[in-house]
Amino acid sequence: MKPEHTDADFSKVDVELNSTIHGLIQRLVRVVEHELEILSLGRQELLQESENKKMRLLSKLENLVLDGLENKISPVNKSAIRKLKETLSTNMHKLELKIKAINDLSRTIENAVREDESDGTYAAGPLSR
Repeated sequence: MKPEHTDADFSKVDVELNSTIHGLIQRLVRVVEHELEILSLGRQELLQESENKKMRLLSKLENLVLDGLENKISPVNKSAIRKLKETLSTNMHKLELKIKAINDLSRTIENAVREDESDGTYAAGPLSR
């Protein structure tokens, strides 16, 4: 197992790599925080744009980390990645709660319509006066 690097151990290329990673992480955190704000305001129609940004940034970050560079990531960035994972987990939990609430509401509406249809209130045919 290789010893853990300190920030002072990195070459110029490693510094540039870590600077890029740091920038991606910061942008991802802002996007996820914006998503959480959207969710708290109940503005789900704004999520798609945010989701697209998040996926592009995660893809870039993943490509950097998976290119065999994980041992060149600074401790500061490793810590930031852990924090980002926690933030993404919170975001996912809130999204799951919203989806569950929407599904519950949808089932309630479906059940109400089904019950109203079954009592004859909305029977097909001409209306009589």
